[in-house]
Amino acid sequence: MAGEAAAQFEIALRFADGRGVPANERQAAHWLELAAKQGLVPAQFRLGGYYEKGIGVKKDLAAARELYLAAAAKGNGKAMHNLAVLYAEGVSGRADYRTAALWFRKAADRGVTDSQYNLGVLYARGTGTPLNYTEAYKWFALAAKEGDVEAARKRDEMALQLDDDTLAAADLEDDDGLATIGGAVERGHEPIRLPHALEEHRDHVRGRVVDQVLEDVGGHDHRLVARRDHPAPAEAPAIGQKADDDGAAL
Repeated sequence: MAGEAAAQFEIALRFADGRGVPANERQAAHWLELAAKQGLVPAQFRLGGYYEKGIGVKKDLAAARELYLAAAAKGNGKAMHNLAVLYAEGVSGRADYRTAALWFRKAADRGVTDSQYNLGVLYARGTGTPLNYTEAYKWFALAAKEGDVEAARKRDEMALQLDDDTLAAADLEDDDGLATIGGAVERGHEPIRLPHALEEHRDHVRGRVVDQVLEDVGGHDHRLVARRDHPAPAEAPAIGQKADDDGAAL
């Protein structure tokens, strides 16, 4: 069954990319559906994106949520991120920032940079989480270490809100052992830039959390930046191989 699902996923990718066959979104969605029903995580994740955007299927946010939930339950960090975005944008009828924050945290713990950024914003504004500038600084700093320019700017803004002792504590490794944020913030810090090849290595993950935040949220801009992150189309894992978040064999 695992081999069958992997083959179905490969066929879906060929129709999606037009490799060896004419590109056909409906056929891609059909083969993704077959693979997703057999529990193939990359297929569940990608089909969730199809339902979210209405690619080859009728747009259905409830179906997208269920597919992301299925992939997230098996450890897919990008599905966790997309799920958080759906809750932040009101998939249940109104924005649910508390649930969004929980899923952003799960994805952030798995190194999803946009989730780290979004979590920083939520902590900085006390939206869906308690107001906590130290936590905001920590998550912006983690995202900045991955080359996120906006996160680096917000990290420096948060540093101005913290006293020296608190800032020093925030620079230490966090309780979960995620990473060590070394040293004080350097003004004019040049963020790490991703190699061009990695910048192109993107496809179906939702990006920054929402286009709007409730008007009573404090801060000098009243929205969270909307941005999409795009992991590359994945190859189906061979039988017996563990797949990473995108479905590529490890």
